[in-house]
Amino acid sequence: MPRIELTKTLRAPRGYAFSVMANTEDLPKALKSHKSAKLVGKEGDVDIIEAEVEVEGRTSTWKIRRRYFPNERIEEGIDNDRAVGRATLTFSDVPEGTKLTLIDNATFKGSVGRLLGGLAKGRLEKYLDEDLESYKSYVEANKPS
Repeated sequence: MPRIELTKTLRAPRGYAFSVMANTEDLPKALKSHKSAKLVGKEGDVDIIEAEVEVEGRTSTWKIRRRYFPNERIEEGIDNDRAVGRATLTFSDVPEGTKLTLIDNATFKGSVGRLLGGLAKGRLEKYLDEDLESYKSYVEANKPS
């Protein structure tokens, strides 16, 4: 199970950075891989989201279960045709604005997926980094004055 940790510094207030990531309707605007995202249900304090996500030219449907801890973190459980995983996005104040830390743990499905999981870590890290860069650009371009 590859564990990936990425950090970005956003020149925007933490509350705003959090609100963009927490808004299902904003996900396709902020994350380059997300072609669509829709809230399809709730279970207690967990949002259930279906998203069409493109990774390496291939689009698939992801089921995402999200729990929110306002202005602090978002915890996700992710299931798609290639992998299942857990991710935590943590938002912290820094002098420049907001530090976003992503910790992602994915398990690839199938025997070949498990065998190649470690080899795919670099590709997964590249995809996640590109998505966080698009998120950073969106947040900084649209932050309140």
